[in-house]
Amino acid sequence: MTYTTVTRRAVLTGVGISLLGSTARAEGTALSIGSGTAGGVYFPLGRAIAAILNASRPELNAAVVMTQGSIENMDGLGVGKFGIVFTQVDTAVNAADGEDHFN
Repeated sequence: MTYTTVTRRAVLTGVGISLLGSTARAEGTALSIGSGTAGGVYFPLGRAIAAILNASRPELNAAVVMTQGSIENMDGLGVGKFGIVFTQVDTAVNAADGEDHFN
């Protein structure tokens, strides 16, 4: 098993856990996806995920939210503003450990 494989599995596991938690929301409740800026990669990916979720589970009412990126996304996840977020790994680790911006 390579480092890339482990990292890919960890990311997919995190996304899967996020989706499992978000499916427990009440019917009609919006599922907000914290993404990034319009010119970046996260926003179009968030739009695509919202479209897939809405096609298969319309009761989730998934919507992508444009943000400034990882730190704003992790802050929003922490206070329940977002059900799913895109983030850089170092930002996620800092948030989990309460370091840097998150202390």
